Amino acid sequence: MPTVLAVRHGETEWNRIGRMQGWAPVALNDRGRRQARAVAPELATRWDVDRVVASDLERTAETAALLAEAGPLPEPTHDAAFRERDVGRFQGLPKGPLRTGDGGRPDLPDLSAVEYAPDGGESLRAMATRVRDGFDRLARAADESETVLLVTHGGPIRALLGAAHDQSLATALSVHDPDNCSVTVFEADAGVPTAARRADLPTPSGAD
Repeated sequence: MPTVLAVRHGETEWNRIGRMQGWAPVALNDRGRRQARAVAPELATRWDVDRVVASDLERTAETAALLAEAGPLPEPTHDAAFRERDVGRFQGLPKGPLRTGDGGRPDLPDLSAVEYAPDGGESLRAMATRVRDGFDRLARAADESETVLLVTHGGPIRALLGAAHDQSLATALSVHDPDNCSVTVFEADAGVPTAARRADLPTPSGAD
């Protein structure tokens, strides 16, 4: 069955300071670029990567380009199905109160509620459905022995981990927390992620 290596993009400045990124055009910071360059040889050494697919947002596109350059790995194609959640009007705001709710302020709802869609954005449920549909298309189009490198975001990886481990979306989003440029290995059966494990890669020199 096909293997999908899901890599979260490298660190951005908004990651570092804790801002909601959503679909914002945020570039990698210097540390994020070092992370991508450092993990690329590990990927190229451990797996025969046949294809690279990335979310089309700036931080994932930049990560995929750096991976291809430093790997060496195939040139990436881009698919909007693997974007992070669109957080609408909350894009750019601090994460803390938006993740947990603030009880006294109606403009700060609990963004971890899976059915809640902020103005101009999408719910976690809609994001997860979009990502799982994209994974289904990706896996069904792959040959049985193919290895696909998927460069995406934390939310989509959490959603796929939930599907692989038969967890509710709320559970998956709360218990999984992939690091920047971490690698999660998925096996796909009939387009569905049926097994997943965190790749045990050493911390690359210069990434921290």
